Amino acid sequence: MKEEQARYYLKRLLRKFQFVKLAEILLMSLGIGFIVAAVTGWVSGNFPLQVLSGGVAAAFAAVLKVYRSGILSQNELHVAFFLNGKFPALQDSTDLILSREITLLQQLQKQKVLSVLSDISKEVRLPNRIGLAMAVLLTGLVTFRFFPVRTFEKNQPASGIESNESVVAVADEKPAT
Repeated sequence: MKEEQARYYLKRLLRKFQFVKLAEILLMSLGIGFIVAAVTGWVSGNFPLQVLSGGVAAAFAAVLKVYRSGILSQNELHVAFFLNGKFPALQDSTDLILSREITLLQQLQKQKVLSVLSDISKEVRLPNRIGLAMAVLLTGLVTFRFFPVRTFEKNQPASGIESNESVVAVADEKPAT
């Protein structure tokens, strides 16, 4: 593998990792939004409030997770460090591919890394939690869709207090003799 190809490979791995991580965050956030919407439906029974609370929760979860993960601030050097940790054959030297000015000894090491990188490029598996994100989304969808929402009827009192008052009023009346 040539040096330019190796740099392109690291850049492509970075973009793939960012895409998978952002998809994971999106799926989890949507699942959280559906769960919050379902809980809001149980409490209030107000559909617009359900949609609003679910949307706000999903947006908040997505922004918080993107911010905390630092996914948008990662670069090819992070990928190089990941590869160094995952593949000992690279001898902690993958970052030499990204270096412009290096010594003669480092150039020799870079050539070894380039040959090893071309051999292991098919074996690289980026870490992800897509399965967990799909489970959270599925749980949210099932919760939102299949668990009943609390509904209020106009003629039915919201609590049992008003209906008990009429019973008390009838009990206080004395029968006519």
